[in-house]
This record gives sequence, structure tokens and C-alpha cells, in this order.
Amino acid sequence: MDLNELLHAHQVAAMRASEAVEAAERQTQFGIIASYAERIREHRMANGVPDTSIPFLDGETPRSELAP
Repeated sequence: MDLNELLHAHQVAAMRASEAVEAAERQTQFGIIASYAERIREHRMANGVPDTSIPFLDGETPRSELAP
């Protein structure tokens, strides 16, 4: 899969998780989401694309310190 296909599949899995009624189905989708996220990270690293993680989600940079 190319990057756009991976991003699309990741988004579809996220939508399926948000629409899931049963907890088991949500857990399955979260596993799929994590798998696609890892593949996206690997694809970016292999192609020299910088990490696009948002620092404040890791508790490192308060939201107020980020540029608007």
C-alpha cells in the first residue's frame, strides 16, 4: 500500500470504531487502527518524512505554547 492508501484505511478503521456498538468490535478496530498507524510510521521513516506527532499529546508541550 502507498501512503495515501494507508492513511485512508486508517481513517476508515477509525470511523468504524466510532460507529461500533459492541465493545469487542471497537477493540478489533482499535487493533486495526494501531496496525495502520505503525505501518504509516514505518513508511514515513523509510521515505525520510519527519515524524508528525503532536508533542502536547505526550504531555511535553502545553497547548498554550504552540503557535496558533
